[in-house]
Amino acid sequence: MEAELRDIFLDKPEMVIGFPDTVLSEERFLRLRAKERLAVVELAGRDSVAAAIKAARDEGFTHLLPTYVFTGTETGRWSCLETAWARLKEGLPQGVVLYGLLPLGSVDFWRAVNGRFLGELVGRYGFVTSCVGCHIYVHSVRIPLAKMLGDVDIISGEKLLHNGRVKINQLRVALAAYERLAEHFGVRLLFLVKNIIQGDRIK
Repeated sequence: MEAELRDIFLDKPEMVIGFPDTVLSEERFLRLRAKERLAVVELAGRDSVAAAIKAARDEGFTHLLPTYVFTGTETGRWSCLETAWARLKEGLPQGVVLYGLLPLGSVDFWRAVNGRFLGELVGRYGFVTSCVGCHIYVHSVRIPLAKMLGDVDIISGEKLLHNGRVKINQLRVALAAYERLAEHFGVRLLFLVKNIIQGDRIK
């Protein structure tokens, strides 16, 4: 199974609403859908791990489905995700169920959102960043899964400040836009660590 997940990470097939049985079988899907306090959680860096732990400790979620959304440009090692999953498992309260990692993504969708208009934007403004569009993409890709599972909440590690530093994709107006996007489809996108400024506290 781990080898197959690594292959998905490398090959980046369409993984938004259709999944191989080895990754998400109908039986597993139905078991997940039957859970009352289930949340889809983002698995990326330490902020997302902290948000998932906070969801279990403070918000009463008892079943967490970790998801990783691949993009069209990322690089890195699959082992980083394995480490993040293990760190999340270690930090959860006793009795909280953490499921295996579910990869999601659509490279064509990512390119449409983040690549199609780069030339036009650079021509107009002399500068462009794909950070906001990329975060819109990663939040969007989780929405169909949350809908399929019964409109469950999505837990994200977005933060307003990072030890005093501001990121354009995590401005207050950007986070509000991500929330409105999810609300439009009847899903809640929760930013449980958005006001935690200190990196040491997240750690």
